[in-house]
Amino acid sequence: MNVEKIGKFIALLRKSKNMTQQELSLKLLTSRENISKWERGINMPTPDSLMLLSEIFDVSVNEILLGEYKNIDNQKEIDNVSVNILKEYNKKLKKLLTVFVIEIVIVVLSFTGYFIYNTNNQEIYLVNGEGDLELNEGLAFFSPSKSYLKLGNLQEFASKDSKVELHYINNQEDKLIYETNSLDYVLISNQKFDDYIDYKNLKNIINNSYLKIINQEDKQEYFIKLNFKKEYI
Repeated sequence: MNVEKIGKFIALLRKSKNMTQQELSLKLLTSRENISKWERGINMPTPDSLMLLSEIFDVSVNEILLGEYKNIDNQKEIDNVSVNILKEYNKKLKKLLTVFVIEIVIVVLSFTGYFIYNTNNQEIYLVNGEGDLELNEGLAFFSPSKSYLKLGNLQEFASKDSKVELHYINNQEDKLIYETNSLDYVLISNQKFDDYIDYKNLKNIINNSYLKIINQEDKQEYFIKLNFKKEYI
């Protein structure tokens, strides 16, 4: 198995869809750094990520593992790539198949547990804001395991050299939740949401949060009161 070849093929698939590493990472619920390591041949995607890549780019997992599209010349190699990979690691196919089955079971159980746990604990909101600048078409997703806040059209109004801070007011105390230099996304995290704020206090937080935009050149500050509209799924 040629990890570098696989990485180059993943990069080719991504670019064929005019997709950035950041955009692909959101679809896979992983970090942009992981996408970069895959494409540079440093790491391999996990089994669940391979299956998602297969769906997103409409190619087979075997094509990804071989690092090339299926054609007449490589058809047999594509069809046998999974078996060949197993043989690379161990000559005893029976043991390797057992390990493979166990890993698949773990992945399925992990996804099932994750889905059951998070389905009843996730919150999705449409986000807009008013104040010194206009904010529309924002999106927020909150769960105990992941947090995500997209700023929508803010980049149309704010300077590209701006710093963005997410604040909320708690008992008349101003708390800084997160800061970034991106005008596209304020908060994307695979860490627990409680690392930033108390998830159990989410309702109070979204009702009392605002953005502070700081122009890095002239230090001008702009404030946007955020409004969250819950989407039911």
